[in-house]
Order: sequence, then C-alpha cells, then structure tokens
Amino acid sequence: MGNGLSNSLRRAGQLGSKTHWARALAVIGLTLLASAPGLSADLTAEQILMRVAETYRNLDSFRSVVVGWTNASSASTASYRELIGGLETEVAESRPGKVRVSNKGFLLVSDGETTWTYLSGQGEYSKVNAAPLLQEGWRFCPNLSCQGWNYAWIYAHPVPPAQGASLRGEQSGRIGGRLVDCHVITVPVSYRLGPLKPEGASEELWVDKSRFIVWHDQFAGGWVAVPTNRFADGNEGGTAYNLKELAPGPVPEETFHFDPPAGAKRVESMTKDIHGLQPWLSLGTFDPPEATLDPTATGKKGPDFALQDLNGKDFRLNDLRGTIAVLNFWASWCKPCPGGLGAIQKLHDELASRGVVFLGIEDESAETVKSFVTARGYTFPMMLDTGQTVHQLYGVRWAPTTVVINRKGRIAAQYIGAGGEAQLRGALKSAGLNTTP
Repeated sequence: MGNGLSNSLRRAGQLGSKTHWARALAVIGLTLLASAPGLSADLTAEQILMRVAETYRNLDSFRSVVVGWTNASSASTASYRELIGGLETEVAESRPGKVRVSNKGFLLVSDGETTWTYLSGQGEYSKVNAAPLLQEGWRFCPNLSCQGWNYAWIYAHPVPPAQGASLRGEQSGRIGGRLVDCHVITVPVSYRLGPLKPEGASEELWVDKSRFIVWHDQFAGGWVAVPTNRFADGNEGGTAYNLKELAPGPVPEETFHFDPPAGAKRVESMTKDIHGLQPWLSLGTFDPPEATLDPTATGKKGPDFALQDLNGKDFRLNDLRGTIAVLNFWASWCKPCPGGLGAIQKLHDELASRGVVFLGIEDESAETVKSFVTARGYTFPMMLDTGQTVHQLYGVRWAPTTVVINRKGRIAAQYIGAGGEAQLRGALKSAGLNTTP
C-alpha cells in the first residue's frame, strides 16, 4: 500500500488502525496501485470541485450504492459504529421529487406526491402528503439512512474555494475491475451539524479524473457540542463513504411506489428512535418527514432574511415584527402544494386586514413561479429564494412546508404537508390569533 493512502488512513483513524480503513476500501474493490509523484498541473482543487458539481447537478435520474464506515471510538457511539460498519445504502432518484432510499431496516419512498417511511424492525410506516426537495440541503445523515442521497447532494454544492480546498495529489485504484485515476482533494469542514460544530475536521475526496465523480469521501476530525450533545464527549475519529455503484439513466416508475407489508402499522410518528440515535431525529436530516422540522425551534426567534418578490419588492422578516408572518415553502412541480396554497390564498383574503402576512417562498426561476402564480390567481406575495438561502435557514427539505412566526418574531408553529385550511387556522391560533369562522 502506497505511503499517500497509508498516511491519510492513519490521519482519519487517529484512535483506530489503518487496517480498518483498508477494509472499508476493500469492500468496493478499491485497492491502491500507486501514488502519483506530483500534483496535477491541469486543474486546481477549486476547478475540480466545480466540475464535480456540474456532474452531480446533471444527475436528474440515477441509481447508486454507497458503503459507509466509521472509526469513531467513543463508548457512546459503540452501537452506532457497529451499525454502520460496512452499511450499504441504495438510492434511486428521479427529479423532481421522486426518490427511494433503503438500507438495513430503513426505507423511504416518495413518488413526488406522497412520501412513505418504513422501519421493518418495528413494523411501522408513516405517510405524508409532501415531496422531497432533492436539490436542497440533504447534506447530513448521521446514521447513513439516506447517505447515498446526500452523497450526490454534497458534491452538487461544493465548499466555496475561499474555504481552503487543496489538491493533495493523485491516486490510482481499481474499482469494479477497472483502473481509475483519481485526484485527491482535502476540504476543511466548516459546516455545522445540528448542535455540533467541527473541530479541526476535514474531508478527503477521491475524484475520478475522467468522469468527475467521487469514489471515496473520508472524514477526519471531531465535533464539539453547542452547547451539549450526547455524542460530544471528546470523541474523535473518522467516517468514510465509498461509492460502490453509480448508474445514471431512467429509473422505472414502480421503484417509487410503496405497498405496506402485511401486518405493518401506520403511525403518525415512529414509536422509538431510528437506530436509537436521538437527538438526530429532530435535526431534519433523514427521518420521516412528519418529524423532520426541529421541534426545539418552536418558541425561538425566526432567523431573519431578506428576499425579493416577483415584482422586485424587498421583504425583510424583521421588518414584519408586530405582524404574524406565515412562510410557505412550495414548488411548481409539487403535486400536494396547490392544496396548501389554496388555503393560504383564502386566509390571505380573510385576514390581511388583521395583521397577518402570507409569504410564498420558491427556489425556482422567476419565470416559472410567475407563470404558475398567474395561472392560479394567487395574490399574496411570492418570494424568490433561488439560492435556497432561506430554505437552509429554516431546515426545509420538503414541499410544502409551513412556518408561522408570531408578532414577537418567534416561531409559533411549523408543519410539513398540505394540511389545508383547518391546520393553518390552528397554526395561526398558536401565534395568538383566533381565526375560527
């Protein structure tokens, strides 16, 4: 084994052995053949990441298999380490809105209108009228339940060059019987994971030099709780994700349909943790959509933001203090969304004079939004969030999603799915306005 890989494995597994990482790589048949003597003179790290981003953004329909490994050494993560040691996650995706994510004990399926989550170990499934926003922030997946999904998303949204990506060298490996030459790039980790922030963390990516896909992603470093978390007990180690298979192309429609198995029980929320990993269930990362929004956000100040509407008018959330603001995140292709938008339009007409402001928030183009809105006669303000900034601020992964902010600027209620007029009136009551007809 070449010195380049040996050193990187040793860095990633500071509290473990390089044998662990070598075993992880062997799972996908990736064996180091040689270390290239120098850095690539053709492309910078930033240019390579841009090419990777282009590749993954163009994956409108694909199937993939990702294998996850962890070298975390903390006693509190022992069961976690045992769970994902070599866990394979299969993903099928067809944009917009259709996805199937499955691994041991976990299944999430969406046909773009309805989303089901099934846990075979406890024989429970959930069902909600919402569609996943596949281009948004599915970056984090602590138990790898949707790792193949966010695997693609991460590389479609690379770390900005200013954050210090560097080209470490080149490696050659054999993947599936084929020799692959890879760029090796190190990216400092600056993002936060729910209540955790990185401490000296970095990711090492092995990027196919010809196809610009990532075959290997190795995380090294630790997380610090902000302010506290059950996993933040001095744990330091690494996690690796290996792409075993990536097949671009059409996916059969039946892939995105779910029939509950005999004896399975439908529930509003799962009766116990998915793989025992609370508090991750409240972080909007991988759990059933009805539980995705962080329940701890209720009562906290709604993050401020500034957006423009379809007419170029500026809206800032803090300027709406003293009114009740209703944020509805939706998409033109989302089949459940018109039901929620219709309810909003009705209450907008009824309550605008009572200090309630309804804002639709969309991340598609102005032309797409304007055409949709005009055809259906919606008159409440529509905000353009093409950079998905506000989606990220509020942890929005599903359409439709509604967040109600009270007159003091605090989140009073939030829910996923087209709940209709009754649910919206209930949310407004939580914000201090009784709208019972």
